[in-house]
Amino acid sequence: QQADALEMAEELLERERQDSDRSSLSNQSAEHPATYLVEVDKQENSTVGLTFDMVDDNMPIVLSIAPSTPIDNWNSMCPAGRQVEVGHAIVSVNGQGWSAVDMVAELKSSGRKALVCRRPQLQTVSLVKEDTGEALGLFMKAGSRKETGLLVESVEGQAESAGVKPSDRIVAVDGQYGTPMELYNLIVKRPSGPLLLHTKS
Repeated sequence: QQADALEMAEELLERERQDSDRSSLSNQSAEHPATYLVEVDKQENSTVGLTFDMVDDNMPIVLSIAPSTPIDNWNSMCPAGRQVEVGHAIVSVNGQGWSAVDMVAELKSSGRKALVCRRPQLQTVSLVKEDTGEALGLFMKAGSRKETGLLVESVEGQAESAGVKPSDRIVAVDGQYGTPMELYNLIVKRPSGPLLLHTKS
């Protein structure tokens, strides 16, 4: 079963990499690929070593890494570019891309864990707020901490045409960083004119 889970994880990893290769917005490199595979053993009555932001129903985002845990040990010994870091997303666990809740639950059980992780890809998107009050086409939800940004739940219209995607994280507006609520207010209260969104996907 462990071999099957690893094979599924590797297949999903390859699909993720192909998707990244097709994206002109990807800022990955050979040393730091957009997606990477992590393999650790989770013992009974222990923790894998991660805490998460769970505002995105599809992907948990790493908030912290505990010392002397399987993930911390992996980071100290793994190949370059495959360290798990705060802000990275968990795409699947043992080849299954369940909901965020299900993936975190799987990480709490004992056994071999094959995680496909994704480092954030940075981009800047230009929108225009019209005098007419026309909507930007952004539907957002606040993350639990400043570093996780403002989650894009769905998009339409201008935002979709500009390349904003569901599950993107808005981390700054017109170069200004802040808490999720501060970012939200910068967007909705900004007067008409150009608007730059700095996002992680």
